[in-house]
Amino acid sequence: MGEKIISEGIDAWRISGGRNFPVLLFYRYLCETKEAGDTTVGDILFPAGARFKDAADKASQGTLSWKWLTDMLYKGREKLENYRGDTILEDLFLLERMDDALLAQLVGMTARLEIQERDDYRKIFTACAAEESRKTGDFYTPLCLSELMAGLVASHYKVVDNLYDPACGAGFLLSGVSRVCKVKNIYGCDVNDQALRLAKILAVIDGVDVSSLHFTCGDMLAHKGKEIYQVQVANPPFSMNLKGKYTMPIQCGAFADWAIIQNIISHMGERAFVILPLGVLYRNGKDKNVRKWFLEEKFLETLILLPRRLFPGTPIPVCCMALTKDNIRDHFFLIDATDMYTKKRGGAYISQDQVMDILGMYQKRKNIEGVAAKVRWDEIQDGNLYIRLAGTKENKEQTDWNGYEKEIREKITTVSRLEELIGRLCRWK
Repeated sequence: MGEKIISEGIDAWRISGGRNFPVLLFYRYLCETKEAGDTTVGDILFPAGARFKDAADKASQGTLSWKWLTDMLYKGREKLENYRGDTILEDLFLLERMDDALLAQLVGMTARLEIQERDDYRKIFTACAAEESRKTGDFYTPLCLSELMAGLVASHYKVVDNLYDPACGAGFLLSGVSRVCKVKNIYGCDVNDQALRLAKILAVIDGVDVSSLHFTCGDMLAHKGKEIYQVQVANPPFSMNLKGKYTMPIQCGAFADWAIIQNIISHMGERAFVILPLGVLYRNGKDKNVRKWFLEEKFLETLILLPRRLFPGTPIPVCCMALTKDNIRDHFFLIDATDMYTKKRGGAYISQDQVMDILGMYQKRKNIEGVAAKVRWDEIQDGNLYIRLAGTKENKEQTDWNGYEKEIREKITTVSRLEELIGRLCRWK
């Protein structure tokens, strides 16, 4: 059942070009998910005869029009804004212009999804978020990494005053932390407005107080604000090309990874946890100069080397950096978790037990032969942070993954363009 509704949901997502399906599915969620007794939010927001079931009936009868549905959604949005006094969820009610026949088809597909419980909505929206990430060439955060990052934050905080993700996508890291900590204010930024829309929807489904949400559509590296955030979590785009667009305090090489780290540090109040491609640890040229500054300032509290193939569709190895502005130690802590994975079809994941093992090592900070060690700052004067402790499952020899990064990104871009062309042809037909 689960795989079937996800597959059908993605089909509807593709037919709508990723634009209108989230609005329709959220419309259905509001009208069918009971919040108190037999009452739904849709009962409160939409007048009688304007619920999702009514739209589905009109679609099956061939009488549904884009204008009627847009008007009904507008009434619901207006009532919500009058009740709440804010517009944070405004775009979740905005239906883009669509041919009436295609709209009826899309509403019908949305109505036929055999949804049994609230979690089914979460699964469909999560799958759509993964599809959106793949379309744009980004890698959405797997659940195991979201759980790991949430656990790292929870190792220090029960309550977080403000949490920020500068490349939040659909908000998986933010929602992961909010499930294990009380977060008073959630901030997210992303260049993709569709991903931000999904982040809001998933936050609503997770029961997050929407008054605590603060999302911005934009480029984090172009943002010149001086905001300081107590905690940051991030899985930013891997090895994005800088193209000379940004000016950083310390100039980086061709890839934006170290520019992103500098940006995160500039907004860091207390701590930050960042997932990055392994290349940041050993690339030469200008990146090496940034790394030396980074080490001199002792921003790195803990470095976790992670297994390969955690991200669908790419073998790029990654790491997690735990950063702090108040590191008075004479060392950073290294956890080599490259062998801590469980195989799955087409890749790997970190099981819940393995996540707990990594978190246990992070919290205890004790040397474990072949797995965890304290590394003194004066041991890495050359600026090369790639230090392997393990190596039973993988070859210990260092590999330059830059070529793989470039090749994979080019293939993803090609596939995305072909999918967009196919979608346009289907709609034209």
